[in-house]
Amino acid sequence: MRVIVINTGTEILLGDVLNTHLAFVAREIFQFGLRVDEQRTIPDGDAIQSTLADVSPRADIVFVTGGLGPTSDDITRELVANYLQLPL
Repeated sequence: MRVIVINTGTEILLGDVLNTHLAFVAREIFQFGLRVDEQRTIPDGDAIQSTLADVSPRADIVFVTGGLGPTSDDITRELVANYLQLPL
């Protein structure tokens, strides 16, 4: 199975925080015989939709982390739901 992790967070790209989500996901899925094949870190905002469109055709599993904070640019849930055409 091909696993891709998308980490959202401008703060990660700026170096303000470490990307601990990737290490956590990699460790957890290894227990099931899986490994991360690709990882992307993208800024908060609408980059998630184009990134999902890019990686989805070649991934069996896509993990998305981040984008759930209290700031106005943390709209990941809404954008992913819109991309998947699902209600929240």
